[in-house]
Amino acid sequence: MGKVLVHHSGKRQITPDNNAIKRHVNSARSISAQFSPATLSPTVSTPSHKYSSRTNAGGVVASHGNAANASWVADKGLVPQVKIMAMNGETPLTKSYKYMFEKLRDVAEILDDNIMSLGEVMKEQLHVEEYSSVKNTSNEVICAAGRICCDSAGRLNAASVLLEDCRENSGGKAVPVDLSQLAEYSLFPGQIVGVKGINATGNKLIVKELLPRSVLSLPDSPVTISKSGGPVQVMIACGPFTTTDNLLYEPLCDLLTVVQKNPPHLLVLMGPLLDASHPHVVNNELSETHDSVFNRCIRNITSTLQNIDTQIILVASNRDIGHHMAYPTPPYDIGGHIMCVSDPALLDVEGVVIAVTSTDILFHLGKEEISFPPQGSDRLGRLTSHLFRQQSLYPLYPPPEGVCLDLEKVDSHARLPCTPHILIIPSDLRYFIR
Repeated sequence: MGKVLVHHSGKRQITPDNNAIKRHVNSARSISAQFSPATLSPTVSTPSHKYSSRTNAGGVVASHGNAANASWVADKGLVPQVKIMAMNGETPLTKSYKYMFEKLRDVAEILDDNIMSLGEVMKEQLHVEEYSSVKNTSNEVICAAGRICCDSAGRLNAASVLLEDCRENSGGKAVPVDLSQLAEYSLFPGQIVGVKGINATGNKLIVKELLPRSVLSLPDSPVTISKSGGPVQVMIACGPFTTTDNLLYEPLCDLLTVVQKNPPHLLVLMGPLLDASHPHVVNNELSETHDSVFNRCIRNITSTLQNIDTQIILVASNRDIGHHMAYPTPPYDIGGHIMCVSDPALLDVEGVVIAVTSTDILFHLGKEEISFPPQGSDRLGRLTSHLFRQQSLYPLYPPPEGVCLDLEKVDSHARLPCTPHILIIPSDLRYFIR
């Protein structure tokens, strides 16, 4: 066993054995040994008691469809083709870009273009040929489209809602909105909506009807997965892949052990691998560089799975301490056989379109959204529906503190060209399948 050190505080702490790798003899522990080099300090390499003592390991917490009769053994003869699809732009995001160079004029133009382009689609829903200005004084019902804003720097509430019009209709002006006559609504800053209402004084729009955007159609590409070829087995996991009290990556070790025992066709890993908010990173308690920890994770993933046919897809994260902090986030540059994709990304797996993002947009939306009646609908399903109706994987604007949003890149690399068959979103909110 390791040596015992007695600190002045009187607490006893076990230092890790320098021959840690030799102590682990079975396959499951040998994976764990790769994540605990002798250079780690005791505070970083002490196993998590809370994680090891959990009682729900391997349990199913949510399911969809006839999962009880499903076969989870992947057909080794099937090699699914995976393609990276472009979003609103001509090509997918495949390399880094310069950010923090946005000009206010460019931001204003992008926001204005979004109102005009998204509002154009809603004309059919509103049965109108042209929109009126939100500032027009009239006792008649007018139709308008605009962006939901807050009248202050605080959180949005029913009394602080503004509707910002495009510059073509009213010079980009905003008008306060009265929601009292609506039976239900769900709003957040940055949301593009169509409204029918009355502005009798020119100072407040009394909304009679509110229409969010319609949902795009499903992809028109044919699904080439056949019954004879068997289903495509996909395993998905999101980071951070270690507990907050160490950097042993125990959850990642368990995941790799499961993949070894029952290899899927695809393994989708969503970052971060080394979270910038991890206590050991924040408190500067690492005895090695950030890149060393990140590269060790990649090296151990590839070496552990090198003898199986599983395709590995790694989704970038702006929370990774050694990566770009901008959103959309360009893919990692690690080379090898791992397919690295941006955040967010669209994947075409034999005609099945999968949208993935490592950013917790549901949590961000949940903090800013207002809805009525308060308990009127399924909250998690409603938050997700905003992404489909706004046709964007990050429709919230302005973003919360800590999210470096590049609006020009959001417009080309985070807007959905279609409604995906599958949407995968990690979140600190309660798990769910819809």
